[in-house]
Amino acid sequence: MGRRRLEVLWEIRHAPHTDSVTSTIEYRVPSELASDILSLNGSVTISRTRGELFATGHDVQANHLALNLVDDIEQAKAEGARREKMLV
Repeated sequence: MGRRRLEVLWEIRHAPHTDSVTSTIEYRVPSELASDILSLNGSVTISRTRGELFATGHDVQANHLALNLVDDIEQAKAEGARREKMLV
């Protein structure tokens, strides 16, 4: 997972009331997984051009869960492809 940089941006609005944080990491999402990742929920955003993955939620911990879930999906797909290749 792209852990070289983590950027956190807070957004606080009080009318209407919104408290949110956006976490950004360097992460190259394979094109074949982009639609799967974006279908998870609206909190994850991909910038394939910049090679970044964003999560926006109510706190940093929720964002980390979302970002780690993306990495878990990518790792599971890669492991499945490796196993399939070994069977051939």
